[in-house]
Amino acid sequence: MHRIAAFTAGIRLLAVLPEVASGSIPAPDGTYTACFQKKSGSLKLIDATERACSPGTEVQVTWNQMGPGSPAGISGGYGAAMSAPDPITGCYQIIVVDRVGTPMAGGVVTVCK
Repeated sequence: MHRIAAFTAGIRLLAVLPEVASGSIPAPDGTYTACFQKKSGSLKLIDATERACSPGTEVQVTWNQMGPGSPAGISGGYGAAMSAPDPITGCYQIIVVDRVGTPMAGGVVTVCK
């Protein structure tokens, strides 16, 4: 009996596999397409080459895996760098640096524990 049930389940799986394997989610260009169901608010991923959303009850939405690139931002502002502690005193220096790491004039603070 178990063999017949396993055989039947295997046949059902083989019947479904071509349907699953033929879909392309995401699309080759990396986009996802889905149907937003107006009444329930659910979102159902689809292969847009094989299925369309129902015009009266669903709205098609599309997005891509990676968002569009953006222009480079401006360089960061001033920051701080910290020296290694002095082996004798245990003091270290905090140095204020500009965007490219150059120490700023008068921007040194010595800290001792």
